[in-house]
Amino acid sequence: MTAFLAIALSIVSAAWAQDSCQPEQASGGRLVFEATEPAEIPVDLTKHIDLNQIDRLYISFALDNDNNRLFVIPNGDDKGYTHGLVIDVAGTTQNRITYGGSFYTGLFTQALSDARYERQIYFTEENTARAFATNRLQGKWYYWRADIGFQQLNQSDVHSALASGQQEAWHHLLGKQWVRQYEYVPRADNELNQFLAASAGLQKEVFSTSRCSLKLSADVTGQINTHLSRSFLQANAAAQFRVSGKKTGFIVDAGAQQGYLPAQNQFATNLQFQVTLQRKRIRYFMSLSKPLNQPLSSSSEFVDTDWIQRVGLYIPLVGSKRH
Repeated sequence: MTAFLAIALSIVSAAWAQDSCQPEQASGGRLVFEATEPAEIPVDLTKHIDLNQIDRLYISFALDNDNNRLFVIPNGDDKGYTHGLVIDVAGTTQNRITYGGSFYTGLFTQALSDARYERQIYFTEENTARAFATNRLQGKWYYWRADIGFQQLNQSDVHSALASGQQEAWHHLLGKQWVRQYEYVPRADNELNQFLAASAGLQKEVFSTSRCSLKLSADVTGQINTHLSRSFLQANAAAQFRVSGKKTGFIVDAGAQQGYLPAQNQFATNLQFQVTLQRKRIRYFMSLSKPLNQPLSSSSEFVDTDWIQRVGLYIPLVGSKRH
C-alpha cells in the first residue's frame, strides 16, 4: 500500500511541473415473475435516443482480484469477494447524456472448513447485465443516473467464460506451486432477478487552474430487486484531482461508500483509491478498495475484508478527445 501511495504522489508531483496542462472542462421477500414469451415494447425507445447525435463511444475493461501476485498487494486469501470482471460500452450524445450497457461477473467464496489447505469451497457467482443513462458529463451542479438490469446468482455451475471459470483457469495457468487448485462445491439452485436503480447527486469543481482541477461529488443510490432482500441503499462521496497535458494526463480519485441492506439491517462501508494514466486517448487505471466490514454487495453472505485490486483499460472508439 505504501508503494502504491508513493507512486500516486510522485505522479501528482510530476504533474504540477508540466507547463502545458489544460484541465478538462467540468462537464428476504421475493417477487416472482413467470417467464413467458417476450412482450412487445409499446414505446419505441429509439425515438428518444438519436444515434446520429452520439459524438463519443467507448469500451472499458476492468479486472478485480484479492490475491494476485501481479498486482500491488498479494494480500488476499481467495475468500469472500475474490475475482471479478467488468465490461462497459457507452456513448455520449451531443447534449452530454450518456447511454450504455454494462456486464459484470464476480465470484464470492468460502471454504468448507477451517483447515489451512482446504481445497473445497462454496461459491456464489454474481452475473449482472444492465442498461443505464446519466447526465454526469453535462457538468451541471446536479447529476442523475438510472439503471435497469438482470442479476443471476449462480451457486451450482462453473462456467469457463464467467468469474468462477476465470479463477479456475487462472489458477491452473499459474500452477499448484503458486496458488491453490480449488474444488467448487455446488450448494443451491441458481437465482434470476431483475432490478431498477436510481442515483441523484451533487458535484462542484472547487479548484481549477490552467494546469489542474479538483472536483468533489456526493450522491445517493437506491436499488430495488425482485428478490427484496437484495435491495439496498448507498451513499457515495468522492474527490477527483486531474491534470491534463497535450499527450499525457493523470487522474487521482479517492472515495468512500456507505451501503445499507434493509433486509439484513446491515451496513457496508468501503474505501477506494484509484490512479489513472491517460496516454493520448487511452486510459490505464489501477485502484485499491477496502471493505471495512463486508463487501458492498447484497449477492452473497460470504464476508471478507481483503483489499480488492483492480486494473483496467478505457478505449475510446469514436468521438472527441475531451472526457
